[in-house]
Amino acid sequence: PDGIQPISQPVDIGAWTAEAGWSHTFGDLALEAGVFAQDTTRRRIDDFGPLLFGAPASAYRNTGRQRAVFASLVWTADDLRIEAGLRHDRDERHQSITSTAGGAVIEERRSSFSRLQPQIGVKYVFAPDVGATGPTGTVRARYAEAFRPGGFNPVPGPQSIWRPVFAPEITRAIETGFARARSTFT
Repeated sequence: PDGIQPISQPVDIGAWTAEAGWSHTFGDLALEAGVFAQDTTRRRIDDFGPLLFGAPASAYRNTGRQRAVFASLVWTADDLRIEAGLRHDRDERHQSITSTAGGAVIEERRSSFSRLQPQIGVKYVFAPDVGATGPTGTVRARYAEAFRPGGFNPVPGPQSIWRPVFAPEITRAIETGFARARSTFT
């Protein structure tokens, strides 16, 4: 009687982020440490109009609470630089799916993800002796890990094969390099 209902997915997002750090140099040694915090809330209503065939729309409320601590140490000598760092992240996720008609809980999910992420690097500069001319070169290598927390997949259709929680993504990177520069001084 009211004609075709519109299809809409309004989304409301709220977040706050804070980070504090400290650094100090002790001669050839530099230290940096800090903390990171972020809280997020995301609300979405899936109103697919005629595709719901009269059923009430689902409302999703996703919250996340991420906390991290990190520290790095860098030692620099004449031609050598060595750095090492660690970061630990913990992300707690919660999702509740309710009916927009009466607020009945359809499904509720909780999960937490955490990971220690190391990084280490070294750089060496080949330089000619003082007063000498010639090419200089730099050799470097670095290993690092990064972490992206998992989350929740949407509720599928009745015949779908799915997993409610998807796993975190972990990337590992190895970088190596060599650079050569010629002196142009005469």
